[in-house]
Amino acid sequence: MRVQLQIPDDLYEVYEGFLAKALSGQATVEDLLVAQLERFKGVPPQDRAIVVCGRDRARLEEILSGGTLRDSPDLVQKVQRLADIEIGEVRVNFVPGELQNIKHYATKNRIPVQTAIEQVVHGMKEQFGLYVG
Repeated sequence: MRVQLQIPDDLYEVYEGFLAKALSGQATVEDLLVAQLERFKGVPPQDRAIVVCGRDRARLEEILSGGTLRDSPDLVQKVQRLADIEIGEVRVNFVPGELQNIKHYATKNRIPVQTAIEQVVHGMKEQFGLYVG
């Protein structure tokens, strides 16, 4: 199905610039627009989307130490893995904000993050004893 669209000149020029920088002379602005629409076909227009590209994406991949980010489920998994603490065979699923609070506590008290985590675990063990014992 062919659809004709009118887009603002400045938007057209943005895609013309992409075309000049990245692609061979055989592609057209229309090809780029179709490729963009294809990339986002699974995202409803009313849904909030976050696009992370360039240096920000590279930095995020570096922070997550997991190689290239493939998609949003991969990003969620890597963030969760970064925020989790494993104790033996038990995994404590912290959200990133909770882990950030532990790091802040460690900095404020001038102790290593590992020590702060051990204190949290110790407190959890004490609480567990109250419920089980």
